[in-house]
Amino acid sequence: MARFPVITSDESMPSRQLIEKGADTLLSRAPYLEYKDAEGNYLGPFASLIYTPDIIEAYFQCAFAVGKQERFTPRERELCVLAVLAVYDAPYPLYIHSEVAVKCGISASEVQQAVNGKTPDGLEKVEAIIYNFSLNLAQSRSPLDAATFEEARNVLGRERVAGLAQLVCAYVQVSILSNIDGGKIPARKEGVFFASKDTKSK
Repeated sequence: MARFPVITSDESMPSRQLIEKGADTLLSRAPYLEYKDAEGNYLGPFASLIYTPDIIEAYFQCAFAVGKQERFTPRERELCVLAVLAVYDAPYPLYIHSEVAVKCGISASEVQQAVNGKTPDGLEKVEAIIYNFSLNLAQSRSPLDAATFEEARNVLGRERVAGLAQLVCAYVQVSILSNIDGGKIPARKEGVFFASKDTKSK
């Protein structure tokens, strides 16, 4: 049984409409990726949202604002997400962003390196800084050291460093919201890339 079975009452219709409109927008780069299971229950970060109807609209507003920042190219955003997923074992976001990253021009082998915590081969200097700084933020449980901050600031500038921190926070939230649902993912389909997570060394 689903941990957060979808609520199908008439009263929940506005909430379901908000979730489905938001999910469709967030997954527009790869609309064949699924956010419902065979029983119609929501997956990933969307699963528990139906139980917090007062938060749904604000959640998506924040997700759109942070995720669509013009400070970063789609490829740079995906490198940030993959860095978070190197730290968090979150199957649903990995299912989504393995495929979306490839759509953004990151090769399957580079995606695989990134989710295993290794700087992907072939990145430009700025991209490598974005990946490594995001990885550092996702791993950090204490104040960021001056050397790491200055290395990122010197290349990216303060505005992009601040924006990157927002992206990392957003995908930490996505990972946690996905994992409270038990990490469920849709059945794998031919032609959809899904990176394998190396958890043995974690």
